[in-house]
Amino acid sequence: MAIFKYAQCFTLSRSKAFDLVFEAHQPAPYEGIYQCVVCGREAAVPQGQELPADHDHTSEQGYWQWRLVAYAEHDTARSPQKPAP
Repeated sequence: MAIFKYAQCFTLSRSKAFDLVFEAHQPAPYEGIYQCVVCGREAAVPQGQELPADHDHTSEQGYWQWRLVAYAEHDTARSPQKPAP
């Protein structure tokens, strides 16, 4: 689980961008922190970089899948609250 100290640095979003699940090796659609939905591991991934496939969980748990949990906002016009077309 992502941990933070200063709540004022975060904005609650109801964007569906946070509900999407991505496979390992896919390019990250947004820059931010992604969490493996299989084991809970987190990784900071720049936009366009491949989502990781380099952490351990058992074969019974399945293949790595990632969900955006914190978006690093650089350009408010392309934030998950206003997804790119």
